[in-house]
Amino acid sequence: MYYENCLKLKNFWEKSLENHNSNYIFVIDGASGFLAYELSNFLLDLNYKVILIGRSDVSKFKRKNILKRSNVEYFKNYQKIPNLDKNKSIFIHTAASTPNNNLKGDQNIFLKNSIIRNDIAKHMLNNQYQLIINISSTSVYENVKEGIVYENHKTVPSSLYGLSKLLSENQFSLISRFSSFTNLLHLRLPAILSRESKGIFILRLLDSIKNNELIKINSRHARFNNLTTSRDIGKTILNFVENHESLPKELFLNMFSKDTVNLYDIISFLSKELDKKIPKIVYDSHIASFLIGNKQNYGLTNNSLLLDMIKNNLVGN
Repeated sequence: MYYENCLKLKNFWEKSLENHNSNYIFVIDGASGFLAYELSNFLLDLNYKVILIGRSDVSKFKRKNILKRSNVEYFKNYQKIPNLDKNKSIFIHTAASTPNNNLKGDQNIFLKNSIIRNDIAKHMLNNQYQLIINISSTSVYENVKEGIVYENHKTVPSSLYGLSKLLSENQFSLISRFSSFTNLLHLRLPAILSRESKGIFILRLLDSIKNNELIKINSRHARFNNLTTSRDIGKTILNFVENHESLPKELFLNMFSKDTVNLYDIISFLSKELDKKIPKIVYDSHIASFLIGNKQNYGLTNNSLLLDMIKNNLVGN
């Protein structure tokens, strides 16, 4: 079965890249964010039509270079979106206030996300889409210290940001009972690796190595896979689109790297790539060390090798 799924996905990608066209229209909110921008470029490269939703006038849209591409439109709010063919429209919800784009603290993040949830609810109930992809976060899980966090793990967020993402998931689930879309995918993301990322673990490691600063990790044997890229997210979304008819109506998936890598080996790799010596490492068992996985992913997730992600998106450029 695993081989058949892999072969099916391989054939799908070959067909997609060969044909470079689709009747699907992707509506993506959070247009000013990195992920919306990257997903849009990914889909446009495959000749999908993309409608971007932002909060600013087009003159103030900070990523307006994407509007020079064909097959893309931008609207300031959800109400401006033209009527779409239900059987051809897919909504990707990326809009969110996060610790990366809001420095006013957890309470302000929670408030902003409450407003976004209200706007989304109105839009979902007044419009018809075939498929919905809700970009969520692994922060919806309880404060895990060790082990493997699967998609069915207990959701007890330890931050207001995590709570706001869980409430968004719950709202989409509720709306699905009253809406016409056929499938709903919640993608729970770890850190997204990019040069625009802020404060993520890998970048902190990188800075510590550059500055020869002390590094603290759980143990010499601690392993890591809590990382993904926008391209892997995009491929996973298209796998979901291609296979939605055989999937449950609502699906929760974690994203993570294809392999798990020893943290010490990651530090060694980064040090070598930066031509720096390995800083002093202190082991502290109180530091969280856990992996991410899926009990059942239906062959949908596209996961890259972790060191390849790092090299291609950070030190390799």
